[in-house]
Amino acid sequence: MAAIPGLTGSQLQALHDAVYSLPVSDRSKGSSYFAQGRVQALGALSDPIDDDAVGFEAMVQGSAMYTVIWEYLPDEGWVSSCTCPLENDCKHAAAAAFAVLKGRPVQSDARLIAGSSHPAHAAAAAAPSEATRLIALLEEKHGRKL
Repeated sequence: MAAIPGLTGSQLQALHDAVYSLPVSDRSKGSSYFAQGRVQALGALSDPIDDDAVGFEAMVQGSAMYTVIWEYLPDEGWVSSCTCPLENDCKHAAAAAFAVLKGRPVQSDARLIAGSSHPAHAAAAAAPSEATRLIALLEEKHGRKL
């Protein structure tokens, strides 16, 4: 398994359970995305929404490049979010989780994209109009400014 700092064995088991609770079609497509190498970057979560949360973030190539975040919240378990139209519990989230569960190497630097501490910020430099939309979606989803 990939070593995401701060994840315990029970949290990894809970991640496994969370992925296998996704619809079969999303889980199957996510597994294919993982096998095809579409998880472009994977690292420890740099800015959790809760001080007690741990997790990871990834960039997953679908019809566009999507940012996926999985957080383990002590009272809720694993929660996913994605910048795709479904916003969570999707094939991109499954692909990112499989990367952790099936052993994709993790970058030693928690930053996913050089020069940025968050993938949405890196996207802002590349495509301002798309990045603005992605940042707004993430801020709305997490209820705070990035």
